[in-house]
Amino acid sequence: MLRRRLISAAVIIGLLLAVLWGDFYAAREWTHLGPGVLITLIATLGVMLSASELVYMWRAAGRAVSMRVTMFGTGLLAVGAAMPVWYPAIMDSAGWFGGTFVGLFLAICAAALYEVLYMPATERLADRLIHHIFTFGYFSLLLGSVSFHRQLFNDNGFGLCAVLAVIATVKCSDAAAFFLGRLFGKHKLAPRVSAGKTIEGALGAFVGGILGAAIIFRGIVPLVAGIEQVQSWWWIVCYGMILTVAGMLGDLMESIIKRDAACKDSSSWLPGLGGMLDVVDSLIFAAPASCLVWILL
Repeated sequence: MLRRRLISAAVIIGLLLAVLWGDFYAAREWTHLGPGVLITLIATLGVMLSASELVYMWRAAGRAVSMRVTMFGTGLLAVGAAMPVWYPAIMDSAGWFGGTFVGLFLAICAAALYEVLYMPATERLADRLIHHIFTFGYFSLLLGSVSFHRQLFNDNGFGLCAVLAVIATVKCSDAAAFFLGRLFGKHKLAPRVSAGKTIEGALGAFVGGILGAAIIFRGIVPLVAGIEQVQSWWWIVCYGMILTVAGMLGDLMESIIKRDAACKDSSSWLPGLGGMLDVVDSLIFAAPASCLVWILL
C-alpha cells in the first residue's frame, strides 16, 4: 500500500512540475500568453474529474444528483474563474474574484433552470438543487484562487512560486501527518469522521507545513524569481500554520462526504491515493486561505 502510494505521488509530482515549467515558459513575453494559461486548463480538468467523483459518491449515498448538470455548471464556473488569466483587463472592473462570482452565478442559474424546465420525476427536487449548488460553491474555492496566485505581483516567476507554495505547504503537511501519525499516532483526532487521523499526526502536520513554506520562500523564490528574503520568518510560520489548519479542514470535509457515502476513497484510479478529489481535498480550503494571507498579511 505504501509503495503504491509513493509511486503515485512521484508520478503526480513529476507531472505537476512539468505543468508548472510549461506554464512558466509559455508566459514569456514573446509568446503573448499571460501567466496561468496552462495551469488553469489543468486545474479545470482536475476539478471536472473531482466533481464527477463527488457525484458518484453522492449517488452512493442515495442522492439523485445529475452528472450532466454538475459537469455543465462546473464548466461554466471554470470559465469564469479563468477570466483574469485569459482576459486580464477584466480585473480592472471586476477584481480578482469577479470572474469566479460570475461563473458561480451562471452555474447556479443553470442548475435551477434545469429543475424548472425538466423537473425529473423524482422526489426532493430542492435536495438535488442544494447538492448542485454546494458542488459549485465547493470547487469555486479552488478555481477562484488559481489565477490570483499565478498572477500575484504581476511577476511570472513569483506567481509561479506562489502557486507552488500552496501545493508544497499543504502536501508537506499531509505527508508529515501521514508518516508521523503512523509512527506515533495514539489519540484520535476526529473518530466519528475519520478513524485514521490522530492528534499526533495533526501536530506533525504543522511542522511539515512550515517546512514546506520555508523551502519555497527561502529556497525556490530566490532561484526562480530572483528575489531575496521576500517574506520574513514570522510570516512564513504564520503562512504554514494557517494553510495547515485549512488543509486539515478540507480533508475532514471530504471525509464527512465519504462517511455519508460509506466509501473509503472518492475513486480508485490512483493506486494508493484513491481519486482526484482525495488528492485536492485539502487544497480546496487551503488555496483561498492562502489568498487571505496574501491580502491581509
